[in-house]
Amino acid sequence: PCAQRTRLRDMAAQIAGEEDLRATAAAEGRERDGGEGAGCREGVPETLRAKLWRALAENGQALKPKEMRESCAFYDAVRKDARRGEGVDVVVDVCGGHGALGMLFVAHGAAKRALIIDQLRPTSHRGLLNAWGPFLGAEKEPITYEERPLQVALPEVLAKHGSRCFVVACHACQFLARDIIDCCLAAGASFAVCPCCPKDEQGRVQAAAQAMGVDFGAAMVLAEMGRLSVHCDVRLRTFDSAVSPMNRILLGRAGPATSTAEDVSSKREAASRLQAAYERAQRRRPQDVAPSEDRPSGRTGITSAELQACKASKTLATDQKEYEEQLLRKSTAVASILRPLAGGEGRLAERLLSMDDGMEVRRSPVKHFRARTVVPLGDAREEGAEGLFRFVADPQGHLQLVATLAVDTLLPPIAASLPLLAELLSGESRALQAGLRCLKFHASLGGEPRQLLVCLIYGPDGEAPTEEALAVLREALHARLASTDGTAEVTVMAQARNVQRCVPEGRDFVDERLTVAGRDAPLRYRQPFGQFSNPNPHIAIATAEWLSDVIRTSVGSGNGDCANTDLLELYCGAGSHTVALAPLFRHVLAVEINRHLVTGCQNNVADNGLENVTVVRAPSEEFCKRVLKKRSYQIREKDGSTKLQLEFGCTIVDPPRAGLDSLTLEAVTGYDHVLYVSCNPEALKRDLDMFLGTHDVCRLVLLDHFPFSAHAEVAVHLRRRAAAAAAAEAA
Repeated sequence: PCAQRTRLRDMAAQIAGEEDLRATAAAEGRERDGGEGAGCREGVPETLRAKLWRALAENGQALKPKEMRESCAFYDAVRKDARRGEGVDVVVDVCGGHGALGMLFVAHGAAKRALIIDQLRPTSHRGLLNAWGPFLGAEKEPITYEERPLQVALPEVLAKHGSRCFVVACHACQFLARDIIDCCLAAGASFAVCPCCPKDEQGRVQAAAQAMGVDFGAAMVLAEMGRLSVHCDVRLRTFDSAVSPMNRILLGRAGPATSTAEDVSSKREAASRLQAAYERAQRRRPQDVAPSEDRPSGRTGITSAELQACKASKTLATDQKEYEEQLLRKSTAVASILRPLAGGEGRLAERLLSMDDGMEVRRSPVKHFRARTVVPLGDAREEGAEGLFRFVADPQGHLQLVATLAVDTLLPPIAASLPLLAELLSGESRALQAGLRCLKFHASLGGEPRQLLVCLIYGPDGEAPTEEALAVLREALHARLASTDGTAEVTVMAQARNVQRCVPEGRDFVDERLTVAGRDAPLRYRQPFGQFSNPNPHIAIATAEWLSDVIRTSVGSGNGDCANTDLLELYCGAGSHTVALAPLFRHVLAVEINRHLVTGCQNNVADNGLENVTVVRAPSEEFCKRVLKKRSYQIREKDGSTKLQLEFGCTIVDPPRAGLDSLTLEAVTGYDHVLYVSCNPEALKRDLDMFLGTHDVCRLVLLDHFPFSAHAEVAVHLRRRAAAAAAAEAA
């Protein structure tokens, strides 16, 4: 107890000192207490917050300082909102435990009374009430406690106090947070809720967050804000993540989010402008010549609006002229995004933004470039059904393939199998249609024979077919492919409600073979179903060759000699770059967070006979703290002794769409050579802005993974100016 009292007293003094240093006189004016007993330090009145901490310390209560800091941070984040309008009579602290949050509202005058709701009142509540009693106002019973489940107590409290109450909850779990918010919406009460432990039962938000490279917790908060926006005025408040990483507060203000007459008028005007724009665009398009396969269509490229407007029975032509036109527009768009970084010393060279000068381009074939696709099952009456390809059923239940992009953009095994599967699923394997939501395809470019994986995905009401039924479908598809001169090694899978079946058993992957210039043998990649792999193997080859060329010509001892240089690769995935570049370095340390991709990378390293690669599973930001800033790493023997000391002269980063996190970005700027592969030019622009303080962009390449789309991938080689100067001096 003595040691604890000392720690709390020291903490109170520290916080009191921090409070006095804040330049928030206006905000603190209502919270300062200059009356008797306030105490002074060098003539400065002690703040109310400091008094509360000191009272807690002097009473020696066993309340965790972390919980107090969280309560204070929460209150500070929402106190202005609580005081808005006519103010608050009662603050309702749900899942409040010790009740510190509710007491803070009363002590600071943001509410007259506080009501704490929790199933069990902890002993710390009584101790805290004794310590803070003198600061809780003149009300007869400023603090009351309801020891009942919130689902029972909260509706009764809201019905009694109406709109003059403010509901708060600090770190209620995801499900309880939703229960609290729904009660407030039903009663028309304002609320501030900080959810913790995000949970997504169906996994849809989590899958979307992973695909976009977004933090799962942030994605859940945004999803909840979207749900609430139609019911109330919802805002986001945050506090310092150093206090708690769960620092996002959903603030909902009472009253439905209904549209005013002005809103309706604004929407109508916007709709009129959009309609006029469509009409102008339609008038500009040639209507007198019908496009055909052997005549250019007159189109200037593919946009999402055009894809939706295409008739279900037509496909889009793929010709070289059209491809070059859309590639020019794509490079212009990338240049437009990056141009604010150009101009002047230490900035991006203007020449790198022109295809006619310094911007390199790696073109895709216009046909047979897509190694993966998804084909949903739709209804022929659904004109707006999603997907570049889909199966629709006629009134008799026969499936027909509908495409909004030419089928010959797919690798040959997939393109050949689509009409055959429509026929099989309409005939001898028709029973497999029941509950079927979509089919996913994955094929290989190299190897003999080529490989084709088809997975049938069933909805919540569907049952996974038996292995016998899948075997029948596999044999029939294999035979029909052979008869059309489309021989492929076929795997058929089915997934439904956490059940997966595979024929042949255990073969839920595709083995790819890619021939890269400068390598004696094709590179071997095992690509597990459902895990990331490059969708365009032609550009995967081009990327490997471009990276290899940069390393051979620019990295190492100034002449591309990297035999004594170690490579650090972040976001290595299943080893697409790792396998291609490892022979150019002394040793490669490859880092990935996804355990499935780590296993895939390890397998690919072994399959290619590479002995100079170490694969580590770790988040890049966590890895920064231990390794990145040191630019070195020790590989240890089993007995703990050092086997190899790595000194990194080059790093490759291939982050998700969000780009590099701030910690990784700061650490990577210390490397002499950085190869940055970006699938989002906007994120690349943001990160390059920081790199340009210390690095020059030596080369830039546009990698066209997705022809006939707006998506662009860009890679750059950055060289630290100090390293360039040292190399020039040595030369």
